[in-house]
Amino acid sequence: MKREVATFGVLSALLVLVVGAVPPFRAAVVDTVRAAWDARFPGDWSGYYVVYDDPESDLSSDDPAQLFFASGSFPGRAVRVLSNGASVGGWSADGERFVVGSGNRLYLGDRHGSVSLLADLREFRPTWGPAWIADREVVVSVTTGGTTTWLLRLDARTAQLVDQRGLPDGFFSSVPSPASDWVLTFDGTTGPPTRVLYDPLERRTVRPAAHETFQGWLPDGRVLVVTGDWPGPSELVARPVAAAGGEALLTSRGWLARTSSNGRHLAVTEVIDPERQTWSVWLITQGTAPARVIEGAGSDIGARPSGDGRFISFSELSTRDEALRARAGVIEVATGRVNYACGSGCAGLALR
Repeated sequence: MKREVATFGVLSALLVLVVGAVPPFRAAVVDTVRAAWDARFPGDWSGYYVVYDDPESDLSSDDPAQLFFASGSFPGRAVRVLSNGASVGGWSADGERFVVGSGNRLYLGDRHGSVSLLADLREFRPTWGPAWIADREVVVSVTTGGTTTWLLRLDARTAQLVDQRGLPDGFFSSVPSPASDWVLTFDGTTGPPTRVLYDPLERRTVRPAAHETFQGWLPDGRVLVVTGDWPGPSELVARPVAAAGGEALLTSRGWLARTSSNGRHLAVTEVIDPERQTWSVWLITQGTAPARVIEGAGSDIGARPSGDGRFISFSELSTRDEALRARAGVIEVATGRVNYACGSGCAGLALR
């Protein structure tokens, strides 16, 4: 019996050494243990952010980047080097997977930090970050470098192409509605780019009225519209596509520059003083009054709420020594406390 126990111990030790010496085996074991730990002891929030390799980088789209994953606390764990920079994607509605673009490739990750190649788009290059349709499909706006763009729909499980539709020449950087029946896109054919709504099936275009700007989508398919003139007072309204009126969500003394929705929560960035670059972040939750979460200085490039509304992620741009710097962080809604992922050189944080 003692000999059998000793033999088993030796074999176990050899197995551990073999697994530890082979990177794929070691990574698989580590990911399995991490997934089991996260499932048993989940963090308060999870997300990913991009850390640029070169501290002197100007954050151009061709700069190399590293994809980091964080669960519960910073600084997170590097999971993938991206050779062509990254375009911020997002989490699926169930919070199990996220998608991110880099060059002409799409990567799929999960809440445990594992990342794998979803699709190589080859001659196509994304013009905007990929987005989810429910939890099964990914849609992305792409171009071949000319004036024509397409919307590609991919099955997130098999990476098979589900649908491909062209957009008019001069339309670019498109964001689909939750049902993918409309897209919010930039029209660059009539002067400065203007956000318009476009129906790829019926080939209809809906343009904003005077003193209006289309901002984004709500999960129920309504479009978010900011009314007012930059940089003065403005109002955020939710309305059905091609309809008048709508529901007023927030009235501001400043300019409501950006909005992002995650389920029943909406994060809104408000520019108070354009010269001093002072901005605030509001959280709008269905059934409650809007709440200003934080007011700070810097140039915000996108606040995003977590699925439970307890946290808001953001990225902040600043200029130092004639170079552009970025850093990503998380705001705890209950306390207003800010936790930065890095001193500089990271952006694109998105929460579950």
